[in-house]
Amino acid sequence: MFWEPMLRMVVLPAIVLLLTFIYPLFGRIIRHFGKKSLTKTKAKIKRLKRDRRTLQELLGQEDLSEDVREKAEDKLASAAREEVSLRLKTTTTRVLLIANRIFIWTCRLASMVFLMFGWTLVLGMIGASTAVVYAAIMTTECDPVSDGDSGGAITPSSSNLGFGELTDEIKKWLKDFKDFTFIGDSLGVGVESKLKGYLPDGVYDSKVSRAFENSDSSLSGIEIAKSLEGSGNMKGSLVVALGTNQMPTPELMDSLVKEAKSAKRILWVNTASEGGGSGYNTVEHDKIAEVIKSYVKDKSNMAYLDWNRYVKEKSKWADITSDSVHMNDKGYDLYSKFLARGIYDAFHSSSASNDKKKSSEDKVTEVIKAVKCRPKGSGDSTKGGGSRGASGSSLTTVDGADDPPADAFSSWGWRPEDLPESLKPYILNPENYGMSFGPPGTNWFHTGDPELDGQCVALSISLGNHVWGRAQENVVGNGQDQAYSWAAIFGNSVTTTPKRGAIFSDPSQAVGYGHTGLVCTVFKDGSILTVEQNTPLAGWNYRRETFVWHYRIYKAGTYGSMVFAYDENKAPLLK
Repeated sequence: MFWEPMLRMVVLPAIVLLLTFIYPLFGRIIRHFGKKSLTKTKAKIKRLKRDRRTLQELLGQEDLSEDVREKAEDKLASAAREEVSLRLKTTTTRVLLIANRIFIWTCRLASMVFLMFGWTLVLGMIGASTAVVYAAIMTTECDPVSDGDSGGAITPSSSNLGFGELTDEIKKWLKDFKDFTFIGDSLGVGVESKLKGYLPDGVYDSKVSRAFENSDSSLSGIEIAKSLEGSGNMKGSLVVALGTNQMPTPELMDSLVKEAKSAKRILWVNTASEGGGSGYNTVEHDKIAEVIKSYVKDKSNMAYLDWNRYVKEKSKWADITSDSVHMNDKGYDLYSKFLARGIYDAFHSSSASNDKKKSSEDKVTEVIKAVKCRPKGSGDSTKGGGSRGASGSSLTTVDGADDPPADAFSSWGWRPEDLPESLKPYILNPENYGMSFGPPGTNWFHTGDPELDGQCVALSISLGNHVWGRAQENVVGNGQDQAYSWAAIFGNSVTTTPKRGAIFSDPSQAVGYGHTGLVCTVFKDGSILTVEQNTPLAGWNYRRETFVWHYRIYKAGTYGSMVFAYDENKAPLLK
């Protein structure tokens, strides 16, 4: 898109122009050293010719001994070979000097032409350069806001993943896809050999009778995830096919996710096994499907493969099972194709196969997009009274003014060092209030208990006090209570409408305690960017960290259980 016309219309003419003026100088240098080399070579040939004649005269004598004659013949042969080599070198040098002379005069003539029409040429090149750059900018399209771009995002519409056909193009992609781990039970054992035919380079770990939890660590999916993480075999994409031997629950799934720290994208596979035959217990496959579907619905880095529905719509369980739980060869063949297509559907737009180095053209396009596609209000100015923090953010004063950046949903959350550049203009940065990231917890509210200092509440209290101009004092309550406590401080009630600087409480997260944090920005589409502590990305429960934070994005409609608190009579101090 960019380099080919630039090369043809600008770079090559510039090189030619440069050569026409510079080469005559280099040509004179080449001619000087070429003539010098030619003179030396001629002198050597003259000496060798003289030596050759002397040796020929010596060999013409009849009274020479056999030993002397043999040595003279060897020297004569050697001299003859060297003379031939030097004559060839002389011929080559002369040809090169002639070519050099021709090229020098060609460049001189071209220089005269360029000097005669120089301004026309320069203006033409400037015009061509401008046209190429303008065309590159105008033809570069900004990426649409989407869930499945890269990083921790996963392709949405989970219910239909895996339902398509396996084309040759998809099979080729699957062959190259290496960044995934598969954890399964006996159904995983049965399908593994067939699935490897499509995805040969993943990490597979399946075992008969495996459940989420088991006293035997090899039969515990949670313990296997922990083991794979510790051994470095937990890849960026994780496929979990468990549930036949134990009904999944959000708590069990949370525990597995907690251990799979390296898995940025998780794909859950439900079961179609019915059980009830051959001595097996009944498998509540429909209920399992509902639990998994409910668990992943609000998580941008998770999706599910509905094998249960696929079997009902595309086949019959009775036709593909061998004992009411496991499958026959026909069933595993169908299952492997479904899994392969589902993995492609979920991961192809965000897979680690994108780790291949980007071409130079992509780099130029990125630069163009950085200028052309940056969100409104993300410049250096602070229009409308917004502040500019040390991190480079320039917050606008009115929420809902901007659309989310193109990569806003590239993951469900980010540690500060991983936050996309496009989101930095929209954050509340605790460091701008003097809060340290990590111990000793400078300008934080201290509880005296490391476990509490690493909880979500600690961040809401500490940052909330700075944003709303309070001394570092305690605010009572768990995560689910914080918004209500802050509303009492503000002298009002909680609301379901988010606002920049608001403290939120969400009872649906960490059931029994709830979760809390602060709203950084509300985007035009209703999605919100928050700053939080104590999730798998930062905090005590998952990482044994204190005085830390991370940023998180919630799509519109996914935070319905949240309530918010803010002072309606006072503007927050935004940094």
